[in-house]
Amino acid sequence: MLYGMNMRGVKKTGGSNKSALPLDKDTKMTKYHEILSNKIDPVVMVDQDGIIQDINAAFEDAYGWTREKLKGKMLTEIIPEGLRNAHNMGFSRFLTTEKATILEQSLDLHIVSGDGEERLAKHFITAFRENSRWVFAASIQDIS
Repeated sequence: MLYGMNMRGVKKTGGSNKSALPLDKDTKMTKYHEILSNKIDPVVMVDQDGIIQDINAAFEDAYGWTREKLKGKMLTEIIPEGLRNAHNMGFSRFLTTEKATILEQSLDLHIVSGDGEERLAKHFITAFRENSRWVFAASIQDIS
């Protein structure tokens, strides 16, 4: 999901190659809470270890997962098996180079819902630093 390469199941639908920019402390906390408080778009928050930190109510409603079920789990829980290796390679590449290839642009990717069904969804992923660690937020809208 976060850093897939152009391959089957991954389609870039606009945007540009931008590096994620670190934000100051006040901006980070505001951004984190603002992202999660979104009541319309389904959102998942992930740390740099690939662990889901939180989801919002819209994500629960759209994909049938609960906060209790996903919080603390690996992000790969909601990534289709066929895309996991590409995700892991891209995620590691970003953490090593800090050069983004898919941040801040719209991507059509599949997501695994709570019932195990794969659905096509439009992802918009952003990243920021919090206490010198990366935090990733993805807005994931079902388009299937």
